[in-house]
Amino acid sequence: MIFSMTGYGRAEVLGRGHLIVVEVRSLNGRFLDVHLRLPQGSWSMEPALRRKIQGRFRRGRIEVSIRVEPLTPEAEPQVQVHLGRARAYLRALEKLKTWLGLEGRVDLNMMMVFRDLLTVEEPGLEDEEEAVLEALEKALETLQEMRRVEGEALLRELWERLRWMKAEQQRLLREAPGWMEEHLARWRQRLSRMITAEGMLDPGRLEQEAALWMDRLDVNEELVRLGSHLSQFEAQLELDPGSGKKLEFLLQEMHREVNTFSSKVMNARASHAAVELKAQIERMRELVQNVE
Repeated sequence: MIFSMTGYGRAEVLGRGHLIVVEVRSLNGRFLDVHLRLPQGSWSMEPALRRKIQGRFRRGRIEVSIRVEPLTPEAEPQVQVHLGRARAYLRALEKLKTWLGLEGRVDLNMMMVFRDLLTVEEPGLEDEEEAVLEALEKALETLQEMRRVEGEALLRELWERLRWMKAEQQRLLREAPGWMEEHLARWRQRLSRMITAEGMLDPGRLEQEAALWMDRLDVNEELVRLGSHLSQFEAQLELDPGSGKKLEFLLQEMHREVNTFSSKVMNARASHAAVELKAQIERMRELVQNVE
């Protein structure tokens, strides 16, 4: 089975005295990278939450947000007033007014500029651990289902593009000898013109010309290696399509062979085919980079 690395999940669970809301989002990433956003005072649960997430995923960026909401909108949170801090600010402002000879009085509006005078105390998760773990499990299941559906779509597209590339590789392999004949005909014409213009040719120079053209003609090796990489890619999709890193490596090797092939061919159709092959490989690389 193949899973995409992108998805979203959400779940709500009623706890002992609060509503637990968990949202999970996953993004592309080379390694497993878990980011948690927990209410204040709830960090003791982090190890248990991380273990549950790490038990499900192999790589990707996993962002988890957990909120604790009151059961009724009318419920009032606790607000802590830091009186000592407020008195210190007040004395400092009074001193500042005296030293600078400023007029006016220090009032509540001026004091409220200091945001750390009031603290809203959010409920912690320690008493709701069972509900939190249940909500996280449900959110992860929703996320995984979305990743599975997207993964199946990725797999179908990979198979479609792979079949096209295999057919194109076989076509190029069949047509390659014809390109060789075309190139040899051009070389003979060039050789004929050189003989007419210069008379007898130097044997060493003739050998150099022949070696140069033969090297330019031979693309069979690149096409065969490309076919081998395509077969390995196909086998990997059948065996373990979720192995994104290995699929990426095979695509990199395919791109290398197509690059070498395109630098050698002197045929318009073959050059166009090389461009199309590169485009297919690039698209497949984008797909594979989203595979877990």
